[in-house]
Amino acid sequence: MLRELRKKIIKKKDNKSLEDFLGKESRKYYVETHYKNNFLYKYLYFLRTKGADLNAFFDNEITEDKKP
Repeated sequence: MLRELRKKIIKKKDNKSLEDFLGKESRKYYVETHYKNNFLYKYLYFLRTKGADLNAFFDNEITEDKKP
């Protein structure tokens, strides 16, 4: 699921930036194949099923990170 989403969103030329972000290429494979075992995924999934607006949360975090 995550792999297909990544391939739709990230162009092949930008794939290197994802690997730089994750630290190494093997992490990309691990995250894409084992994300359902991750406690953060389970936590966010739970919040989303209860109606949490995760997009607003992440938009706010991104905005905060961009402030000097």
